[in-house]
Amino acid sequence: MTTKGAFKKAIVARIEAGLASLSFCKKPVGLSKELGRDASGYVGLPVSTHLPHNRIGIAPVVGVIYSPLESLLGTVSEASQFRNDATLTVEVGYLTPQKKFMEWVFDPTLDAGSEITKVIRVIEEYGLPFMQEHLTLDQIITELEANRFTVNDLRRYRLPAAYVLAQRKDEARRFIEQELKELAPRTDSAANEFREFAQALMNL
Repeated sequence: MTTKGAFKKAIVARIEAGLASLSFCKKPVGLSKELGRDASGYVGLPVSTHLPHNRIGIAPVVGVIYSPLESLLGTVSEASQFRNDATLTVEVGYLTPQKKFMEWVFDPTLDAGSEITKVIRVIEEYGLPFMQEHLTLDQIITELEANRFTVNDLRRYRLPAAYVLAQRKDEARRFIEQELKELAPRTDSAANEFREFAQALMNL
């Protein structure tokens, strides 16, 4: 009898093999596909294992890794949340006409081929165009300014760093000053890490 862990590993491997046909390569975290000099597409395959009867669920996440921005973040911050992370991400279901969370469920008693095909197809049909639309620094900044395809804890770092890359340091400084004002009452490690990052970024 196949364990849930072994079943999960087998399904993920089959999806990764399907994505290889779209030129995605497996990385330490997720898969990536080169799309230009500075940007790569990203696919994550988070797996839900709480389902009964050894079933698993997969809700693919797609995104873009903008290498100059991620390199800059690595230079000025050692915060672990930036390592092997994508610049923008979204669950692929929100890019479909249904615009909702989508999870594909796999049952070890049923053939998984048709569901795997659906996962690959939705990434190709909706994930790849999303990646192609976010290859430049200006496009990245536009989304970060609108607080789309990110979360606040990551946006706090990426937007001012993107401004610096774009030679818009005054905007970076204004953004950081506002963030520091909001974080002023906090003394936790996350707040302190941001203060260290802000100082390092502004000293570049």
